[in-house]
Amino acid sequence: MENVALNNSKKKLIKFLIDMHEQMRGQGQETDTFVLPFTREEVAHRIGTTRETVTRHLSEFKRQKMIDVRSKHICINKVEELRGLLGENTGPTHVNVWSH
Repeated sequence: MENVALNNSKKKLIKFLIDMHEQMRGQGQETDTFVLPFTREEVAHRIGTTRETVTRHLSEFKRQKMIDVRSKHICINKVEELRGLLGENTGPTHVNVWSH
């Protein structure tokens, strides 16, 4: 059961990151780097998990070189690989990152 919960939290975080990335790109930002306007605690609250789980998943994505994290700056290096972890077709993914 714990593995399923971790898998769900990982997918929620991926959707969250991709949605933030797409929102910035939609605002005309030409780079894959964006400033995360939330603390890890706030991200955890928004996706229904713990800060520790968010930190663990971000570290995993960084080790796999899918993202780079520097303070509140996140660079998505491999958006298609992140989408692949969702087990869905590539294309826009929307999570309302501003609710809660």
